[in-house]
Amino acid sequence: MNYGNEQPESDHSFANQGVAMPVRPIFGYRLSTLLLLFVIAAVVLAWWSRRQRAIEIEENGIAGTWVMVNDAGSRVIMPDGKPLIVEFARSDFRVDPFQEPKQIDFVMQNGSGESTGIYRWEGDQLRIKQASRDLHRPTSFIQSDLNFNTNGSIMLTGPSSVTMFLLERLDKRVPK
Repeated sequence: MNYGNEQPESDHSFANQGVAMPVRPIFGYRLSTLLLLFVIAAVVLAWWSRRQRAIEIEENGIAGTWVMVNDAGSRVIMPDGKPLIVEFARSDFRVDPFQEPKQIDFVMQNGSGESTGIYRWEGDQLRIKQASRDLHRPTSFIQSDLNFNTNGSIMLTGPSSVTMFLLERLDKRVPK
């Protein structure tokens, strides 16, 4: 019987009965779950892209030709009278600028492994502290574990050593 306030019994609409419409799952997931997964994936992708861009900027800044200088800013001169020149190709090293201190790993040219180190920017100069491949990565720039030559430059003390050096860019290009 219909008293005027009720819907006819033949109307099978869920909306008219106050019942929520069932959500059809897509691939077994509700639409809200798929949307949440999409947002999470977009955030992770944006984070990863930003991280890779920061690494690329650091590597571009380090790649190039450098001359070794002492703390007073004078070039370190080799026994043959020439300055000590260092060339870094992007394939020679990897960096992690998100660590404190920033980390750098050098790939040995002869394929004998890697040498680990730390680095920091001092204005336009680059300070690197590097351990030989059989030692742990340095954790600070304290000079107590280094050996110095009489001219103030740091010397290697054998196959197991820690070396710290200050570099000044020789090619005055602006890193990209």
